[in-house]
Amino acid sequence: MRRDDDTILAYARQDEIGLVMLFRYTATLESDARMRAITERLIDAALACGGSYYLPYRHTPQSSNFARVNPRYEEFYKVKRKYDPTELFENSFYRDYVEPAASKTRS
Repeated sequence: MRRDDDTILAYARQDEIGLVMLFRYTATLESDARMRAITERLIDAALACGGSYYLPYRHTPQSSNFARVNPRYEEFYKVKRKYDPTELFENSFYRDYVEPAASKTRS
């Protein structure tokens, strides 16, 4: 994929290769916990070699990794608050990643 200098929360900060993995498993508490651990290890491996990651549909990555891989998250938060001051438009991605990261920098 090509470097993305336009998107505030871009995950391609340089020209790079992207990998997509699909895991199929029976959703139980035990298998969800194992999948969460696998996802964290894959993200840690990507970050260790200077890579990034695209957030999975299931919110398993730690919010600390979100801030690490999205250094412009605070800029995103400020722009969103400018155009949506009452936070009418939000979703679980925003609540799970953007708000916690932004609140740490405001404290």
